[in-house]
Amino acid sequence: MSVQSPLIFEMNARLYGRRFDDITHSDLAYFRRLGFSHLWLMGVWRISEGALAVSKRFSPDFEGSPYAVPAYEVNPDLGDDDSLARLRARAHREGLRILVDFVPNHMAFDAPLVAERPDFFITHDPESRRSAPNGTSRVPTAIPLPSAVIRTSLPGSTPRSSTTPTRSCAAT
Repeated sequence: MSVQSPLIFEMNARLYGRRFDDITHSDLAYFRRLGFSHLWLMGVWRISEGALAVSKRFSPDFEGSPYAVPAYEVNPDLGDDDSLARLRARAHREGLRILVDFVPNHMAFDAPLVAERPDFFITHDPESRRSAPNGTSRVPTAIPLPSAVIRTSLPGSTPRSSTTPTRSCAAT
């Protein structure tokens, strides 16, 4: 018995230009006819007010990162929990599965969890970065290790801040 790999269409829900209830049977049937088995809806979660304010400094029509999440609540510009559930039901009738992102290491800087549980987050001392050799820096951490060293650049390159995203997706 062979297992068929899924064919996933990634859709930035905010850029698709429709609320969940406005994605029609015809839209879903079209994706299925193209051979897709899953729709990955990126950007379904509410964006923090702080992230939206920062994004407007760059462009009035920029809506911020879809991963600047204060809490995993459906973006009201797209609908609500019920409209997402209805989209899921319509997709299932077309033979499509829905994927949504849950990226636990992407939080908005003004997410309540940052203030409520700072021990959940690795912080960074910019001064240690300036004195760190080869783009490495030591950061305090709540993880019970003797020390944590995070590599932020390749040897010989200019150090820059970065994280390695851990993506988890839930198929429904």
